[in-house]
Amino acid sequence: FGAGSLISGGDVVRSLGSFQQYLIIATPKNIFAYEGTNPIGTSASFTPVGQFPQGAVVTRGTVSIGNDLVFLTPDGLQSFSFNANSGSLQRSNLSEHIKDTLRREIQITTDPREIQLINYQRRSALLLKIGAKVHWYNYYSQFLGDTKEDTNLASWSEMDGRFAQQLFFYVRRNDDLVCVGAGGQPYLFDQGTFDDDGDTIPTTYRTGHLTMEEPAKTVRLKAGKYIKPIIDAKQGITYTITARSPFDGESSDVATFTATAAAAVGQGAVGTAVIGSGTSISNRKVPLRWRGEVVQLDFRTDDTLGPDVLNRYTLYANMVGRR
Repeated sequence: FGAGSLISGGDVVRSLGSFQQYLIIATPKNIFAYEGTNPIGTSASFTPVGQFPQGAVVTRGTVSIGNDLVFLTPDGLQSFSFNANSGSLQRSNLSEHIKDTLRREIQITTDPREIQLINYQRRSALLLKIGAKVHWYNYYSQFLGDTKEDTNLASWSEMDGRFAQQLFFYVRRNDDLVCVGAGGQPYLFDQGTFDDDGDTIPTTYRTGHLTMEEPAKTVRLKAGKYIKPIIDAKQGITYTITARSPFDGESSDVATFTATAAAAVGQGAVGTAVIGSGTSISNRKVPLRWRGEVVQLDFRTDDTLGPDVLNRYTLYANMVGRR
């Protein structure tokens, strides 16, 4: 068995790997998938089952995450999975929403050692390090909607603090994530602290553009009045919420509140002791004015406290005279 017959002039094998029953050959221009048990001799049974005309950017640019093989191309993060119904491999672009950002960062990164792709299974996350940034792809996010059903939603986050500036990442067999910084000094990530080597971690969660009505309906003018975020926070973490809407002159409010734990009976406290057994859920309504057809929200924190979870939020607005 030889890969040379598959590779055009100037292309080389960048990495070899396995995915389920397939042998994966990654070159800078193509990803090849082979199936079989015997690669050599007259009884060779290796046969090609898939070819993807976008190659791996770096040697550590292919990762298996169970039902999908993920690989980094000049066009961003791609994956292919086995479709049992058709018996074929199907490709998808995991980074469609941020592909312009990844294209630009991959293009300007001249040292391939500054690009790494790591599967951090403990958090169901792929860490894509490009230069001094880490793009964190959470390939399983639990979401409980009105039907109370568990839904698989993926999400992207971007990190640019000290954690992202580490030189190398490695996941041990027990799923610990080891980070190696300047001078080769290693440390363990995700050990129950909520600071970045003593520094605060500025965090921003940004929503999409919200219409507050079904997409099929005509987009109407809305006047935002309040927001009620539901925060699960065991400590007093301060949130700052801003709204961006087309009528900026009438979108001037900034909502700031501390997500202290509410009480099991009402929301009272005596001194620092919460009445009743207490709960970590903070559920309060705060003013937030904005005006326009759509609105985009930013939720910001900057502290060393945690953990905290933004479970959901409710927007209150007037819409064409109706509340």
